[in-house]
Amino acid sequence: MKRILSTIITLLFITNYLYSQQAMYVKRCGFEGYIFPAHLFLGNSPEKNRYTPCIEDITQAEKI
Repeated sequence: MKRILSTIITLLFITNYLYSQQAMYVKRCGFEGYIFPAHLFLGNSPEKNRYTPCIEDITQAEKI
């Protein structure tokens, strides 16, 4: 019982952490997805200055 409760609490904390990162949901004709901010830390990512596209960049890439 304690294991199940701790698993649920851990999942709630992870979900809360991801939602607090202010990911932007993008839905256009033919594609949809999320844009995560550049300062978001995912896993063991060592990149400090990674590229974060804007909505215009994604739309232009999808047209190509």
